[in-house]
Amino acid sequence: MVAAKQPKAAGCGTGLARANKIDSADLKATRDFHYRIAAFHVACGDVICYPTEAVFGLGCNPDNPDAVRTVLKLKQRHWQQGLILIGADCEQLRHFCALNDADWHRICALWPAAKTIVVPTATDNRLLTGRFNTIALRVPDHPQTRALCRQTGPLVSTSANPHGRPPARCLLTARHYFARQSLHFVPGETAGHLRPSTIVHWRDGTILRR
Repeated sequence: MVAAKQPKAAGCGTGLARANKIDSADLKATRDFHYRIAAFHVACGDVICYPTEAVFGLGCNPDNPDAVRTVLKLKQRHWQQGLILIGADCEQLRHFCALNDADWHRICALWPAAKTIVVPTATDNRLLTGRFNTIALRVPDHPQTRALCRQTGPLVSTSANPHGRPPARCLLTARHYFARQSLHFVPGETAGHLRPSTIVHWRDGTILRR
């Protein structure tokens, strides 16, 4: 499997370049502050809304069943569909995967990337795996998302939109979708990718979603 870079989108996902106008140390300190606040909310069992490569995502602690149920309710997503988990690095995701070390290291060599890989699951949490005996994992191709996960730990990641609505590509849209819901919004912008992550099967790279 080859981790191909996805094209960048114009519009509300192109703000990363503008951040260069701000002192980098101040910008990092501000982001770290917001990520620590987000980590507090995740630890308390709250749902957060945060930027990923292409869209904003809804996330929570994957080991908190009540929080995962809240994500599914907000998303209007059936539990049988399963969910994607993201992490700052391979180490954060290792305990969710039932592959041997050699196969796991081969997969880790493909990350970070906008590539979600479906692997045999080591967890029996059906809220995460749905009706499958596999689980979908990713180390994102977005430094800000990985920095967030370093503070929060691994996160559930599903696009921030009610069922049937277009995914939110900027914070304003996400806030509009969930204005009456109780969740924490993490400031930031997407990495500008045109499409959500490709989903592939771990063994042979069969594309499950482009």
